[in-house]
Amino acid sequence: MRFLDRSRRRRWAAGLSLAAALGATLVGACGGSGGGGGDAGGGEAFRATLQTPRVDLRYREDQTPFPVPVVVTWSGMPPAPLFLGAQVSGAGIDPGVGATLRAGDAEFRLVVRTGLAPGNYSGEVRLLACSDAACTRPVGGTPLVVPYTLTVTPMFKVSPPQQTVNAASGQGGQAELQISLPEGVSTAQISVLQGADFMVPGTLAGGRLPVTLRPWRSGSWTGQLQVSDGTLSITALVHYLVVVGPGGETNLSVNPPALATTAAAGATAAPLALAVQPPSWLPPDAPSQATVIYLSAQTGWLQLTRTATGFNVVASAVALPPGRYSASIVLDAGKASQPQQVGVTFDVL
Repeated sequence: MRFLDRSRRRRWAAGLSLAAALGATLVGACGGSGGGGGDAGGGEAFRATLQTPRVDLRYREDQTPFPVPVVVTWSGMPPAPLFLGAQVSGAGIDPGVGATLRAGDAEFRLVVRTGLAPGNYSGEVRLLACSDAACTRPVGGTPLVVPYTLTVTPMFKVSPPQQTVNAASGQGGQAELQISLPEGVSTAQISVLQGADFMVPGTLAGGRLPVTLRPWRSGSWTGQLQVSDGTLSITALVHYLVVVGPGGETNLSVNPPALATTAAAGATAAPLALAVQPPSWLPPDAPSQATVIYLSAQTGWLQLTRTATGFNVVASAVALPPGRYSASIVLDAGKASQPQQVGVTFDVL
């Protein structure tokens, strides 16, 4: 290999500056003034040799890989001037290929396109050494073809990070999360951190997680979901804005508002019917929970049996001496309703 003197190296640098100004596929140039076509432009047997036969990259979509160096060496004396160019096919590599020119070789730098979605990409980069600025006269056995493959693997992400669902009282709604799991992970753990009484996550399939929002009373409600891939956890918010429906809105109601019954000592009173109407935002057959609170020392004398319209209430004096006994029945249809209280008076004769 012949080394260039200082004046020749300066002319190489001047040529490289000129190449940078020419734009697009021209990535570098060297040489002094003068021209020439083909290998005859600069000495005999000028040949370029590819030292990087192919490029294979694998990275996660949230990572930015470093530029990949591709080295081309040559033998013989390059023509003067010598221009370097690159042609890129496929969607994986940015067409703006950079290059560093050195005595005896050149290093091209392949940069991965930004914003690539997870998937597989392939193509090739054609590297050229030319005796003209337009690179219509390749020399040195170029173009040299570098095939490439890119594999972009998904990162763990949940979107949208928050969303708003609008509904009328009693109608319910639907939300959805898009979940991307990292490579090697096939399922996610879903937890409801807030709003479990009105928000029900479905089954994750195809990267989609449906979330059912139950019919609910008017107001602004916030649910919080946590999605975990076994290593990391991501939370997402669902804002549930419910307005009063066309038919209005009514809370849980009971009838009658109070109960009174009597029985002889050792006997059982006749059943009393307690009608319960669920809140208007719940289905007509939505169950209500009933809790008995005794207001006297004696307990266990009141029994409730669920019916299609509410409850049957039976007071038993089997274990009670004569006297008056009191209790309260608290009915609740869930956190979105206001509990109702029914007073019970039992006289044992």
